[in-house]
Amino acid sequence: MGRDLDRLFRHAHSWMGVPLMVGQQVIGMLSLVHHEPNFYRPQHARLVLALGQQAAVAIQNARLYKQAQEYAALDERARLARELHDSVTQALFSMTMHARATGLMLEREGIPRDGRIGRSVDQLSDLTQGALAEMRALIFELRPDSLQEEGLAAALRKHAAAVSAREGLRVDVEAPEGRIPLGPGQDLHLYRLAQEALHNVVKHAHAGEARFCLAVEGGNVVLEIADNGVGFDLSAVTPGHLGLRTMADRAGDMGGTLRIQSAPGAGVSARVTVPLMDRGADD
Repeated sequence: MGRDLDRLFRHAHSWMGVPLMVGQQVIGMLSLVHHEPNFYRPQHARLVLALGQQAAVAIQNARLYKQAQEYAALDERARLARELHDSVTQALFSMTMHARATGLMLEREGIPRDGRIGRSVDQLSDLTQGALAEMRALIFELRPDSLQEEGLAAALRKHAAAVSAREGLRVDVEAPEGRIPLGPGQDLHLYRLAQEALHNVVKHAHAGEARFCLAVEGGNVVLEIADNGVGFDLSAVTPGHLGLRTMADRAGDMGGTLRIQSAPGAGVSARVTVPLMDRGADD
């Protein structure tokens, strides 16, 4: 396609461009070329301007539709989290209480805890406590309340702690103590991107340690996720492999960039750079 465009512009002698506007924001450019010199006239400009306005509306509608789908998915995740909390979590909590009470009864009856019955009760207690911890971690991933209440840094710390407890992977978080003034939706996109990256570490990296680093550099917010795992050869990995396409799409949706650094045996570093939005831009 790049060669076709080069060939097209190489033989063009007339050009006309119309910005695609949504409100006061330029979201793109509609360009026309023609092989005849001085081909375009005012009537062409009026027609192309009208087409550009329609195209801008269509693009904006597509973006709004995508946002609506994301919000619907978030609502469904929140509903599922509430149901899990009200049903499964409460049942698991009751099971842990019953297991603890059964252990105390065994002690009062003089039944040794290291016997067959005592070991079975202790095992049941460990299993229910582990399942309860897993469920709480899952609910937090479905509905990260601290993201809205405390900000991205706090949500990353809680997610790192949940993954560490569940997977036995050490996850350090370097982030400002205060809340970063992110624009609408940026905190959620960055949080989901961090989730995806850490999921990749758990699934593919065979790492012992991972690190989140969140910082503001100039007018950008930078999120880096690194691990000390097996790494991979970047030249041998397709763009959609290892969740890289999803991460790149999220970064692109925020007007940012994703840079991956890795080599076999050298771990992976994923660095996301996103321009800070004006929080009042959508007000």
